[in-house]
Amino acid sequence: MSLPPLLRHVYNHGTEEVIRRGKKIFFTSGVQMLDVDHLLEQVRFRVRNDVYQNYYTVTINKYMDSEHLSVRCQCPYNLGEICRHEVAALFQLNDLLQSGFFENTDIAYDQKHTAIRMRQVNTQMIRVFTSAEIMDRAQELANKTTAIITSKKNDTIEAEVPDGDMTYKVIIRRNEERYFDTSCGCDEKTYPLCLHKTTVFLQILRAYGHQYFQALQDWDVQKNKLLGLYGYSLDDDLSGKFEFTYENNKPFLRVLDPTIKKVAAPATTPKTEVVEEAVAETATAHTHEQARLGIVLDTGVPWYPFVNVALVSGITGEEEEKGFINGIEVLELQQYINAHKYRNDERELIPVTRKFHPVEVMKYIRKNLPFGDLYDDYRQVLKDVPAEEVKHEVWEYLLPKYQRLLDRYAAHPLCFINRDNKNISSKSIEAIEFTGRKVHPQLSVNKKDDGYAVELSWNIDETYLPFNEVKVLNNALVEHDFKIYAIGNIAEVRLLEEFMPDGEIHISNEDWPVFLQDKVMQWSRQVHVVFDEAVTERIEKIKPAYRLYLREREMMLVLKPVFAYGDIEIEWGFFGDVIEPKDGVVKIIRRNEEAENEYIQMLRNLHSDMQQNLREHFMYIPASSVLAQNWFFRFVEEMKEWNVELFGMEQLKNLRVNVNKPKTRITVGSGIDWFDTSVELVFGDQAVNITDVKNAISQKQNFIKLGDGSIGLLPEEWLKKYALLIKMGEERGGKLRLKKFHFSVLDEMLEDLDEDAMVEELEQKKEKLSHIIDNDFSELRPPEGLKAELRPYQLAGFQWLVFLNEAGWGGILADDMGLGKTVQALAFFLHYKRSHEEAQFLVVCPTTLIYNWENEIKKFAPELTYTIHHGPKRTISPSDFAAYDIIITTYGTMRSDIKMLKEVEFDYALLDESQSIKNPQSQVAKASLLLNTKNRLALSGTPVQNNTFDLYAQMNFLNPGILGSREFF
Repeated sequence: MSLPPLLRHVYNHGTEEVIRRGKKIFFTSGVQMLDVDHLLEQVRFRVRNDVYQNYYTVTINKYMDSEHLSVRCQCPYNLGEICRHEVAALFQLNDLLQSGFFENTDIAYDQKHTAIRMRQVNTQMIRVFTSAEIMDRAQELANKTTAIITSKKNDTIEAEVPDGDMTYKVIIRRNEERYFDTSCGCDEKTYPLCLHKTTVFLQILRAYGHQYFQALQDWDVQKNKLLGLYGYSLDDDLSGKFEFTYENNKPFLRVLDPTIKKVAAPATTPKTEVVEEAVAETATAHTHEQARLGIVLDTGVPWYPFVNVALVSGITGEEEEKGFINGIEVLELQQYINAHKYRNDERELIPVTRKFHPVEVMKYIRKNLPFGDLYDDYRQVLKDVPAEEVKHEVWEYLLPKYQRLLDRYAAHPLCFINRDNKNISSKSIEAIEFTGRKVHPQLSVNKKDDGYAVELSWNIDETYLPFNEVKVLNNALVEHDFKIYAIGNIAEVRLLEEFMPDGEIHISNEDWPVFLQDKVMQWSRQVHVVFDEAVTERIEKIKPAYRLYLREREMMLVLKPVFAYGDIEIEWGFFGDVIEPKDGVVKIIRRNEEAENEYIQMLRNLHSDMQQNLREHFMYIPASSVLAQNWFFRFVEEMKEWNVELFGMEQLKNLRVNVNKPKTRITVGSGIDWFDTSVELVFGDQAVNITDVKNAISQKQNFIKLGDGSIGLLPEEWLKKYALLIKMGEERGGKLRLKKFHFSVLDEMLEDLDEDAMVEELEQKKEKLSHIIDNDFSELRPPEGLKAELRPYQLAGFQWLVFLNEAGWGGILADDMGLGKTVQALAFFLHYKRSHEEAQFLVVCPTTLIYNWENEIKKFAPELTYTIHHGPKRTISPSDFAAYDIIITTYGTMRSDIKMLKEVEFDYALLDESQSIKNPQSQVAKASLLLNTKNRLALSGTPVQNNTFDLYAQMNFLNPGILGSREFF
């Protein structure tokens, strides 16, 4: 299986020692993720050192783009290509990518088996594999020790987790890769760790700590070795004899029975006397002339890519740049080399040049290619010209090493080349110079008599040279003026291979159009191509078509602007003219920078929260801003005005906004005192349930999730028009029930109503209310049967009660205590009785006011008959009330006798000291709403005692639903 790009980076840039130490840090859970920015493709890790207990921050940029991947560590050891902490961080990041952590929205997990790529078990890592909601609930269950651990054996934990009426069996097993295989029977599909698995992880973490998971593996082999010293095995009965303990994640055997002895002590190995050979040799070398190391590019090897990097040693004179003065020794890099024989500053050449040996190249090939372990020796695989996939791996491995070698040892005086298939000797090698500057090929296209010619030339330090003036050693190394240069990149290596050995390709007139389209245009995206005037047509700047590619990352909407010149798309930030092939002619279109800048400036001004990434050349805006204040609709309209073509809308997930504005259709049915309102809301072909709308408005959201996964936006003007209806209406069977005194809410929507009769009824109610309001009640006098002279304010109160009756509304008479609220109510009862002879009134008051009402009736309205419904001898039959005009009762009695009282239809129910029902959850308040009465009144000197909510239950009794739901109020 091919290595992932991150691990390729490790093996291409790290030494064996650095990789070994980095893997050690990774495998001992020394890496913790700090944060990740998906938009910028940047992730930071906290990495523990492998020797001392200190930590360094490693930052990885462009982790999804292997060509632009960069790694940075804060440690002082980061002097080479890559340090051990960067290696550990890259291994950790590779694990996260392979587990789908960064892009797991489309994965449907089967909880019967999910692999959790987690070596270090802590709450932070567990959060990576589950949701915040699952994590919170799992922590609650773990704190209550909900999970029942049924088995903890070797590498496996088994548990049962009760959840509602079900109990789920959970299995957690540590696999050979030190990850976790997990299993559960639940149907969680969004995250790899379900609630029950998460609960088990957290409960064990809480009980035993993270070290428990490190020791979770099958230690039977190790245990048997320890027991074997005493002649026992795990198959024997070990109770009372031995006990295993764990330290530093390893098992240790404790002998409980002192009579048990080891079977035989291991033979003592005599200490070997260490010979200070290296030091002795070094001392000897210093007493004579010290050997020097030189690098030889051997061009006579028979294996691909036909250049080998060899290491030679020998003695140099005082002028070391003149090379070796005697014979040289070619060092065998695959064997042990005593580095102490050489100067300190040259010893590193041994591991560096060893990496170029074909055996090392073959290790890389075997690791990266499918079934690579079946490949033979390099003499067979790299013989002549190998298969394309092998060549690709060769250059992936060698090119970066060539570039580093030439740059690192540009000042080294002992660099040589061995030519003409000769064996390396002091006479066969020639001195050359290494340089870290790269050479880049460029192409020129010329018209010939018999067709076309594409010629390759060289750009060396901005000097352009013909192909034959530079010697090609292989596809990645060239020589000019006794200097060795490396090719710039893999694409240029492949290009050079197509032009070998002459540096020129001839194409016939017939084949030229296809060759231009398929080959030359592809090369023009990799290297500079110069076209002869005979094959070009220049077009002055034209206005490009505007295109915008949308995608979302990390709750951001990303906008990638593109300019289209014909069929050619040019991304924002690309410099140079537009090249378009057509019928064998290269059209060179001059870019219209003014039009492009206008487009970019328009995008910048779309929103004050719009931000831009000038390095990657895209813009982005937070999701919250996209969904707020109708911005998305304005954005779409703006794009239409500018003729911008949008791409990627269908691929958006959380921000896939439905471009249709909502269309609303209202149908209304009428009841005795309510309207049943059916609201049909559609976005294009997507209908919306009124429950979803009500929930969205209650949560102060201006968007709804639609059935096709897109988002429907509720514009500000829609919310202003319909939000009150949604809030005030009581949901019943998919419809909104609206009290008739809220008809003004529907009045604003007359143009949306389908029923003419309903429109007419609303108009009649409006007209009636207007007429009542216009009536002059100031001339109304108290009824003749009232035995009292009303003061002016009392007369106004009486007239107001008559107005409420005409309008069909209930109300609170809220004069202060002692100002005669009772006499005003009795005056209204007498007035009402004149036009309704059979009228009955229910008065509910505190126990202390029963006899006050009795005395007031006798004194001011003696013609009204009354009865007191209170005490143990009170009636239990509703028919007993028929002989009385007023039934007086208490709040407690009303609550107790509500079943009987609600069978009587009263004309008016009056609550005295109505603040008694200020708590809408109280039994008294609930009982008052069950009274069967045509109209309702209340008396209270203190309708609001603590806060305005005191008023809600009283008004809800008087005019049920007038203030909407409690949440709305």
